[in-house]
Amino acid sequence: MKKSLKPPKNILTSSKVATQIIQYDSHHKESLSIWRNDGRDVSYSDLLGHTFSYYISGGLGSSRKQSPGNTGTPGKFCFIPEGSSSDWSHSSYLVFMHLHIPDSEIRRRYVELFDYDARLCHVPEITFGESPQIKEAFKRLYAALQTRDSFFIDCAISEAISCFLMRDPPHLKHEKLKGGLPGYLAQDLREYIEHNLDEKLTLSTLSSKANLSEFHFQRIFRQSFGVSPAKWILERRISMVKELLSESVDIRAVSHQCGFSDQSHMTRQFKKMTGLTPNEYRRITYKRSIVVPVSPP
Repeated sequence: MKKSLKPPKNILTSSKVATQIIQYDSHHKESLSIWRNDGRDVSYSDLLGHTFSYYISGGLGSSRKQSPGNTGTPGKFCFIPEGSSSDWSHSSYLVFMHLHIPDSEIRRRYVELFDYDARLCHVPEITFGESPQIKEAFKRLYAALQTRDSFFIDCAISEAISCFLMRDPPHLKHEKLKGGLPGYLAQDLREYIEHNLDEKLTLSTLSSKANLSEFHFQRIFRQSFGVSPAKWILERRISMVKELLSESVDIRAVSHQCGFSDQSHMTRQFKKMTGLTPNEYRRITYKRSIVVPVSPP
């Protein structure tokens, strides 16, 4: 029988070991939250998705019961992979941030970043890790969260995830994969999609290029790319919209170049994915004078 996985938020709220201070849910289904624990032990089991835990203040008496010699301090981070279980001891107060990422989302970002098969994305468990780059990324994430501005928060989330994946690129660990799309075919499909975002891309067209049935193609595409063909194409179109909005391209032309049926269709999809209309996004990206503080109190 398949286990029922639970988000860490549900574990913390149901066990009443911590008080939530701030909660933010991104349009990519990531969630960001800040919690205060006044010295209560907590156990995580069968976690849904992957969770970063970043120590903002306190936590000097915190340790993982499985490795009591390794203790927490502000600026340290933990990474708890999906499906894992762990027990934590806290003898004093702790304020910490949780960045929760669905498995499919971290794999999609991995493929975008490295152009490797999503199944090579193995995220290691980390207990009280230290990295100047990741520390700075989480300080900027904390600062962005204080602004309550979805644009800055989403940018900071992307930076933090990319920084973590770049820290120890999983694709350096060679692994022979079974099933999925052959590497050359995955690369061909990715390039075809990228070069034809202004066209109507159909499941029938893509599956025929792979010489597979539509049903079989969808299944093995998800294995290699982390998400469905439709989700991958939409994400790439939204990324292209962002690039063109940073230039002086007419919004009606942007919708055409990115393969949307019309401007209103693009606006609906863009707002669904980013929380902003294209015009709002363009105005924000032009506000280069806005400075967000990078250090938490």
